[in-house]
Amino acid sequence: MDYKEIKKELSLTDADISEFFDYKNANSFATSSAKNRIEKGLATFYTHSKKAWEEKMKGLKLFIWKDVLANYTSGIAFALAENTEEARKIIFAKYEKEERYLSDTLKADLSDEPEIVDTKDGFYVWGGG
Repeated sequence: MDYKEIKKELSLTDADISEFFDYKNANSFATSSAKNRIEKGLATFYTHSKKAWEEKMKGLKLFIWKDVLANYTSGIAFALAENTEEARKIIFAKYEKEERYLSDTLKADLSDEPEIVDTKDGFYVWGGG
């Protein structure tokens, strides 16, 4: 991916890039002797970062438990993880950190098998009360 494609993908302008590198303005960047090196460096860095991110995200799935923590209405619990057990641990840790205890109700609710999303998908939950 080249510099122009990256700028387009990230909605960046030369003014943005010049600001990143402390140039006075876009024209100062455009006429700088370092412009080509900066553009090449940014393109290389972006390509490397994007590959690393994709590798890190590979294998992650969205685990969804519906109708959990019911009070007047049902709740939903979800986690981005590699497997169901990891997803449960992530949710338990988050709940315990925020609520300062681990709910037996949540443990029971998450003992069911979750819905697993591993492709592009969308969903919604109506509010209620």
